[in-house]
Amino acid sequence: MNIKIFSKNLTGIVVGCSISLFSFAEVVVVIHPSNDAALNKKGVQQIFLGKEKKFSTGKELLPVN
Repeated sequence: MNIKIFSKNLTGIVVGCSISLFSFAEVVVVIHPSNDAALNKKGVQQIFLGKEKKFSTGKELLPVN
């Protein structure tokens, strides 16, 4: 009985670890084609941290999670 429980727990741990190894978070930034503002990684960080309210062109931005 203990071997079955151990086996199930070990299987769960192995599956859980393998899933977490292959999961990656990606960020996609979508901007309307008419907006010609240039963005870099730091600019995107500032926008999603709430430190920027407008694009470099002066147009208002709306970050959505």
